[in-house]
Amino acid sequence: MEIIKISSSSNNFNLENIVATIGEFDGLHLAHQALLKKTLEIAKEKNYKSALITFEPHPDIVLKKDLDYVSLLSFEEKSDIIKNNNFNYLIVITFDNNLSNMEHNIFVQKFLLELGVKELVVGYDFCYGFKGLGKAKSIAIDSNNQIKVHIIPEIIIEDKKVGSSLIKDLLSRGNVKKAKMLLGYNYRISGEVVHGRNIGEKIKVPTANLKLDRKYPKLKEGVYAGKCFINGQYYNAILNIGHNPSFNYYENLSYEIHIIEKNFSCNLYGQKITLELIEYLREEQVFKNIEDFQMQICKDKNQANLILNNTL
Repeated sequence: MEIIKISSSSNNFNLENIVATIGEFDGLHLAHQALLKKTLEIAKEKNYKSALITFEPHPDIVLKKDLDYVSLLSFEEKSDIIKNNNFNYLIVITFDNNLSNMEHNIFVQKFLLELGVKELVVGYDFCYGFKGLGKAKSIAIDSNNQIKVHIIPEIIIEDKKVGSSLIKDLLSRGNVKKAKMLLGYNYRISGEVVHGRNIGEKIKVPTANLKLDRKYPKLKEGVYAGKCFINGQYYNAILNIGHNPSFNYYENLSYEIHIIEKNFSCNLYGQKITLELIEYLREEQVFKNIEDFQMQICKDKNQANLILNNTL
C-alpha cells in the first residue's frame, strides 16, 4: 500500500481509475468497515485501484469544534488496518483553513477528479466543502457526473447508530464489551513499561507500570481483564487504571498491568506492551489492610482467568 500525503496546494497526482472511500474513519468501526468492503468489491469488479481518502489533523480541531479531540486509533494503527485490508492507496489530505474554506464543487474538482476517482463510496451523512454544504448526493453534480457515487446507509446496532462518539462514551463508562460490538475488535492501549514493582514491601503482586504511547480517549478508572501482547505472544492480564488509593498513592493516573499467567517470568522494563481490554471487572477500591487487598486480587485473578480463558 502506498501512502500519499497531499494538501490544498498539491497538484498533478498521476493517478487514474480509482475507486475510493472518503472520511475521517476514526476507529474504523463497523460502519466504516461497510465502506471499506464496498470499495474493495467495486475495485475487484471494475479492475480499479482502491483508495481510502482521509484527513489530518481531524477537522474538528482545525474548525475549533473540539480542540481536545482524541482519536480512537493512532494514524499508524489506522494505516495498518487499511493496509491489511489490501487497499492500494491511503491518501491523506492536510486539513487546514484553506481547505475548510474551499467550496464543495472546487473540492471535488481539485481533489477527487484530479486523483482519478471514477467511483466513490460514502456514508449517508458525508459532507464536504465550506461549512459542509456539499452532501453525498451532490458529488455527482459537482463532478459533472464523472464520478459514480455509492451511498451506504447508517448502521444501527441495538437501536443505536454506530459511531465514534458512542464508542468513546462506552469506553468512558467501562463498557468495553459493547465497544467491541461496535468496533468489530477489542479496544487496545499501548505503551512502554517504565518500571515494575511489588505493591508495598509485604504485598507480592508484581506489576508493570505503563507509560502510554499517546493520548487515548477517556477510559473509566478501575480494574479490567485483558490480553497482554508481549514479544509476539498473548498473556492473560489485569489492568488497573487509577491512583492506588490504598498503597503507594499516585497523584497522576497510573496504568498498572499484572500478568496472571502461571510461571510467567520476563523482565518487562523498557518493553513495548499492547493490552486488549476484554471486560471491566470493578471500580478501584480503598482497602483497610493488606489481607483484604490480597483477597480481592485473588478474586480478580480468578474472575479474569475465567473470562479470558473463554475469549478467543
